[in-house]
Amino acid sequence: MLLDDDLCPLGLAQGIGRAVALRLADDGYDVAVKGEALAGLVEEIEGKGRRGMWWVADVAVEGEVKGMVEGVVGRLGGLDVVSVVCRFFVPCVEGSG
Repeated sequence: MLLDDDLCPLGLAQGIGRAVALRLADDGYDVAVKGEALAGLVEEIEGKGRRGMWWVADVAVEGEVKGMVEGVVGRLGGLDVVSVVCRFFVPCVEGSG
């Protein structure tokens, strides 16, 4: 277990991801999350005595991801772990052949 390290998990709006972020704060991590909608989660992280921040970026745009990482490193002083917790749905389309 890494302690006093900085973590940037992605996909934490609800459910398992949110629980992961809060558990990581309980375990001593400073946590940066992606998405302004997670400002309330950041407040909960800070309420646990850890540093928290949110960042807006489109993970499909390389420059935005680089900017997010640079911002996290600049604010938290480093980035030791990145955790991606997400789900997506790709509709199955029946082929014609």
